Amino acid sequence: MDDQLRGLEPSGVTFQGLLSTLRKRLWMIIAITLAVPGLVGFVVSKQPKVYEATATIIIDSAVPQYLGAEFKDVIDIQQNWWNAEQSLQTELRVIHSLSESIAAAKALCTKKIGQERAIDVLVPGTHCDDPAQMTRVGTLVQALVKAEPQPQSRIVNITVDNSNPELAAMLANTVGETYTERNLAREQRFFLKYGDAF
Repeated sequence: MDDQLRGLEPSGVTFQGLLSTLRKRLWMIIAITLAVPGLVGFVVSKQPKVYEATATIIIDSAVPQYLGAEFKDVIDIQQNWWNAEQSLQTELRVIHSLSESIAAAKALCTKKIGQERAIDVLVPGTHCDDPAQMTRVGTLVQALVKAEPQPQSRIVNITVDNSNPELAAMLANTVGETYTERNLAREQRFFLKYGDAF
């Protein structure tokens, strides 16, 4: 029986030999087991913290209510052919457009984080009256901002990740505010131009 078991062992490798090798390398195995999590923890602790801030807006595809109650039938008809998903995607592109990002960057010129202008916290030494600089800052804002719709709704989350939590919050809120204000201004211009037709 012993002869049969011996015949099953791979040539040159025995259980006793393997056990002996493991005993000899025991401290090395323990050291590696302890060192790897410690090294990972050290590397992670050296990474700068990143904060996420989110502002929430509602995108409304309905015809503005200033057209009056008599226009209700047309609103109902419009909803039949207006592709809600396409209109939502269009507004997401508007939010993420360079022109909206530049408008948000300009708004940061008038806001403060502590004693500093918010624009200087984002890009130190920015001249707000220099169109080329504002375009560069707008491009940075565009890269930092994510606009994502919540499923089955017209609610959009505007999210910014940054190592400065105050800047992240201010930038997310400013993009939401700027979009809302500019959208309202567009509706007002439309009403002033075409309001008499209704």
